[in-house]
Amino acid sequence: MSGLAQALLLGVIASCAAGAILLAGGRMLERRFGPLGDLIWRAFRVLVLLPILAAPLIHFVPQTREVVVAAPAVELAVDFHAPLEAGPVAMSSQSNSVRWPSVTRLLGGLYGLGLALALYGCWRRHRARGRLLAEARPGDPAIDALLRGAARLSGARLPELLVRQDVDSPVLTGWREVILAPDDLAETPQTARFALLHELVHLRRGDERDRLIGIALKTVFWFHWPLRQIEFHLDAAREIACDAEVMEILGSGARKPYAASLIGLMQAASAPASAFGADNRRLREMRIKAILNRRPGTARSASMIVLAASAVLSPVALAQTLMTDRVERQVPVYAEPLPAIAPLASATAEPSAEPAPLAEPRPEPRPRASIAPLPASLTQAAEPVAAPLAEPAGLTIEADSFVIASAPSAQHAPRVIASGSVAVGLLVDAPDFSHTVTDGRITSLYGDRPARPAGAPRMHHGVDVAAPTGTAITAPGAGVITHAEMGFNGSARWGNTVVIDHGDGWSTLYAHMHIIDVEVGEVVQAGSQIGEVGSTGASTGPHVHVELRHNGERIDPGTHIPGLPARQDLR
Repeated sequence: MSGLAQALLLGVIASCAAGAILLAGGRMLERRFGPLGDLIWRAFRVLVLLPILAAPLIHFVPQTREVVVAAPAVELAVDFHAPLEAGPVAMSSQSNSVRWPSVTRLLGGLYGLGLALALYGCWRRHRARGRLLAEARPGDPAIDALLRGAARLSGARLPELLVRQDVDSPVLTGWREVILAPDDLAETPQTARFALLHELVHLRRGDERDRLIGIALKTVFWFHWPLRQIEFHLDAAREIACDAEVMEILGSGARKPYAASLIGLMQAASAPASAFGADNRRLREMRIKAILNRRPGTARSASMIVLAASAVLSPVALAQTLMTDRVERQVPVYAEPLPAIAPLASATAEPSAEPAPLAEPRPEPRPRASIAPLPASLTQAAEPVAAPLAEPAGLTIEADSFVIASAPSAQHAPRVIASGSVAVGLLVDAPDFSHTVTDGRITSLYGDRPARPAGAPRMHHGVDVAAPTGTAITAPGAGVITHAEMGFNGSARWGNTVVIDHGDGWSTLYAHMHIIDVEVGEVVQAGSQIGEVGSTGASTGPHVHVELRHNGERIDPGTHIPGLPARQDLR
């Protein structure tokens, strides 16, 4: 799973947890103090969505990590007191891991299916509302007069009024906020006045548009049960707040008539609009009690409740921040250079106080050197200076001085590569790479790169090949898979990464893959597909980053792998 997808998933989990906490707290306060104000439930809506909105921001805020850059390997000759039995240097393998791209596709497919069903439900409701409005007609003068009178009382603008025979209660509906009323509304003037005034207060408060925003949020986050429940309580709070404002306009003497009219219209709620009468029994009871009891709401303490809720959610926000995989900005820290160690020129020569010059490794392939036994005349007594060294199988050193003979020329003699003071293996020729890695465009070569993406190191240790997502990546030579998972060396910047051990200390690495098609321990041949080009990890676009290593030392891949240009060839 890519870093951004993982951050979004953590944001969704944190959002659901926050919603459950806020919902439980809101219900507890309502049982203790009565209905909460609509401002509180709107604040709860925002608090619930914050973890999802903050997830990409947290992911892309870089964190600095110091990367120790090892000093170059040093060639040295080592004296041994006893014969050594050699063997190839083994690379550690990692256990099989879950293929995160498959999990990402599964979660994405489930979300897409649920979103499609939710959108289909919205489309059906919108179509039903459209039919109601299309078949409606303008109201008669008596109803228009009632509407203008209610508009003067409420201070709201005068909206469009449509009437139908099969509508039982006036409703405010749509983003354009049209009032749809029954055609016989004028026959009950008092009820019509109360109902129209209620809908016009909704219009002045902007409740219908806020309700449509809630429907959009419930559609996009169809899986978010706490958010759906918070939206339900917000609907109820809007109705109660609207009733309270109507009572302020009409005065306390109209409480009982208004409540009676409300009860008479309770069963007449239209589905596509926020109606004067709601069809939820618990909501009806809450509204009637709020009208008759004149009980002040908790809106006065809204700020204190929101602050307390934010404090309660602080551990959830902290856990999300700590668990989110952030983009890393690597800062190179160079280790102290390794001391040069003087090789033994010959077993009979006097020790020299100055180290002999070391030959630089040649980038071009060399013929394999033969290992010859040492003459008996070269043996000298010496103190052992290092632990046993693993070398290719079948090699036995029978002398105290570790010297490599090759025939016929000394310029192709293989050298011992050491890290620190202990030799770790022989530099041997690269494997037979016969296949290209992928078809694409070279975007970055091995070596120094003054022009580079922001936050990227100046030294580039591989070759980047850009190609469309899903392009096949193949092994250039035979080997064994030793790494196949998200990240590498504890960093997710690599994305989906595969490492192939080609033997004799040689390995290749492939990073930022979209799909991994191999598993650790699997044997691949030259030309075998190991994955697909992608843009996982710290990547600016779909490509594959290719590295070639020998005993951990990075080498220009273009000098050995077909299809990859070497920097020295382009000079």
